[in-house]
Amino acid sequence: SRRVTTARCPSGNLSSSRRATSNNSRCRTEPSGLSGNGAGGCFHEPAPGVFDWSATDRLLREIGQAGASPLPFFEGAPAWLHTDAAGDPMSTLQAREDWRDFVIALLARYGPDGSFTQAEPDAATIRTWQIWNEPNLIGPWGGGPDPESYARMVSIASTEIRTLDPDAEIMLAGLAPASRGIKPWTFMRRLLPNLQPGSFDTAAIHPYAEDLRGADEQIERLRAAMADFGDAEVPLAVTEIGWGSSRRAVTTLAGTPSSQAKLLRAAYRRFARRSTYRISEVLWYALRDLPREAPGCGFCSSSGLLRANGRAKPAWLAFRRAIQRGESAVEPG
Repeated sequence: SRRVTTARCPSGNLSSSRRATSNNSRCRTEPSGLSGNGAGGCFHEPAPGVFDWSATDRLLREIGQAGASPLPFFEGAPAWLHTDAAGDPMSTLQAREDWRDFVIALLARYGPDGSFTQAEPDAATIRTWQIWNEPNLIGPWGGGPDPESYARMVSIASTEIRTLDPDAEIMLAGLAPASRGIKPWTFMRRLLPNLQPGSFDTAAIHPYAEDLRGADEQIERLRAAMADFGDAEVPLAVTEIGWGSSRRAVTTLAGTPSSQAKLLRAAYRRFARRSTYRISEVLWYALRDLPREAPGCGFCSSSGLLRANGRAKPAWLAFRRAIQRGESAVEPG
């Protein structure tokens, strides 16, 4: 079976449980030295060719001690990067070469033959690389969403990862519902014609919606777009999904502790049983509430399975029961 039910930790915080049974560790890989909205950036390149790996090393040691598996994603461009006026991180030849150099540097340290991997065998090993986060939205991608430009990023990273770590999984960015941006299925239809076969192993989606019907619709429409380009059999990871436990949350994701637990149970049951979706893994956002609402997120202070003080909500029990019932085990097809 593929990887199974997990919970994503906001702001790069480390979950202490096994990815294969409950929680997951997520961190940003930012070539910049700055982390947006207080997020816990992992990889930093504050100046060209100058790398600060200290936070990453520490996290991988802690993840290894917890028996978990990391799922890092690339996001963020450094201020020194030479781009067009809009800030598109793939807009110039120099920017693309800097991106290539950054990926090579990461693999040289954290790939299977990397210096850190060889020196610290008890630390967690990165086996999946997710390329960016929500590039179909206005904001995450400089200059506005651009599927063709994002395809250049994927192609460059894929070439280097396939060369230096041929067994690694390459995952596309999670695409989110877009009130300001490009719909996930439209973005995918423009992306896939610009990618060579074998550029990625897994697609990803963040099907946030008011109810499960809305999440289903997003997955089905994305699946249809992938099928049109011959990718019907490619696994699809739900790398974010969640609902809030507060009526003060953004309208479509607001709720109560009991409604949050109910939606969690229904979502995991649906994704486990609907084989046509070919879901490889599901990451709940998030493990723990943020102590206050984060900029740009209207439900992060109530999206967790745990409250900010660590107390469990009904959704935590529902989450554990889903695992015990085996609803976390999702066979692709």
